[in-house]
Amino acid sequence: MSSRFWTAFFLISMCYSCQSDSSFEMPNTPEEVLKGYQKHFDKNEFELAKKYSTPAGKKWIDDIAPMIETGGEESTVMSTIFHNIDCITKIDTAICDCRLQDASELYNAKYRIVKINGQWLVDAPDEEEIIDYEDNEEVIEEFFKKEGIN
Repeated sequence: MSSRFWTAFFLISMCYSCQSDSSFEMPNTPEEVLKGYQKHFDKNEFELAKKYSTPAGKKWIDDIAPMIETGGEESTVMSTIFHNIDCITKIDTAICDCRLQDASELYNAKYRIVKINGQWLVDAPDEEEIIDYEDNEEVIEEFFKKEGIN
């Protein structure tokens, strides 16, 4: 076969491989975006979780992912169950209070979902909203013990 054939074949292959996944359709309600985000975050699929994130949310994932990845997949892959999602929306921001369950416990979490260019995206959490301290006091104490922090 001629080198032209292989060159054309290579160029066409490259074009197809560079195209985005057209089968991916982003949900566009705060609740569905949050569920998609959490599904990928639970599986340590951080690049996919970032598709559901604001620029600040992407940076937060970049900051936290190395800490999660050092725990090994068997200790960090989760399956979060949403028992309740209650979103209050004002203009382009939704605050979603959630009742969640993972393998070890039931807890509350709050998420901020922001509409950017017509698309709802999960924003970076406020530090005080990351953990509901009332429900997670024992978990926090256990974490500090593991890390040697008194």
